Amino acid sequence: MVGSSKSNIGHAQAAAGMLGVIKVLLAGLHGHVPASLFTDNPTTVVDWDRTSLRPATKLHPWQPENGCRYGAISSYGAGGVNAHTIIGLPVREENDDF
Repeated sequence: MVGSSKSNIGHAQAAAGMLGVIKVLLAGLHGHVPASLFTDNPTTVVDWDRTSLRPATKLHPWQPENGCRYGAISSYGAGGVNAHTIIGLPVREENDDF
């Protein structure tokens, strides 16, 4: 699923990358990928049928793989600074204390 925190909250300027991290952490904790707003008409530039990527148009269950949920965050700065990270979140047992 491909999502965006900007569509949910707006442009966070210098905090945009951290906002993406927080969104992935909360989504992983709750086991659902939240919908990104304004994705009713995905771009036609991407051939969605030829890729495994899908825009997060609604709330989706986030199934773990090998006991973890993996999410990626990309952040692009206007000055040319780009960052990408992958986060692995172990799935908690229902009776685990947080």
